[in-house]
Amino acid sequence: MLAAVFSIYQYATTGKISWITTVYESVESRVSGYASRPDAGWRKAADAIEDLGATREAVPTRFDITGKVVRVVDGDTLHVFEGEGVQTRIHLYGIDAPETDQPYYNGARDALALMVAGESVGVTVVDTDWTERTVGTVYLDGKSINLEMVRAGHAWWYRKQAQYDRPLQEAERQASLQKLGLWGNADPVPPWDWKRGKR
Repeated sequence: MLAAVFSIYQYATTGKISWITTVYESVESRVSGYASRPDAGWRKAADAIEDLGATREAVPTRFDITGKVVRVVDGDTLHVFEGEGVQTRIHLYGIDAPETDQPYYNGARDALALMVAGESVGVTVVDTDWTERTVGTVYLDGKSINLEMVRAGHAWWYRKQAQYDRPLQEAERQASLQKLGLWGNADPVPPWDWKRGKR
């Protein structure tokens, strides 16, 4: 009602209605100005996503854990001795290797041992799982061991944990196409299905 009255008044005094354009331009200026500001919400969200991606995928300059690999439990779990009696059990983020009673269990474990046993590694911690294991990405000589395990066909890309990890996704695709490692079996069953009895 007020807008109609103002429009009539403006038309009667100036011969045109221009207030709508003025208001629109003012709002557009404020919105576009906010979007380009460094503290805009979308910029903060984008930065947070980028930081998270770097933690999971890129080679970091600092590690949360550093030490020597003193034990390889299976194809996706190892122990890092940090010194002064501190030893941390690490589950490799975003990958899943064959279970103990599953075909290629020994192959995956031995492959991981060949890569890292006795080596000094760096670990970026991503999470802690329900068993209180530290979940992280293990690096050796600038390479992600998590990614190397999938790339060589020794483990699956664990979609449930790392659904947006495109390097792991592509590494699994290439390994399966080339029939590397566990993909040499006629019908490899992912561990999450194996545990549910889908064998």
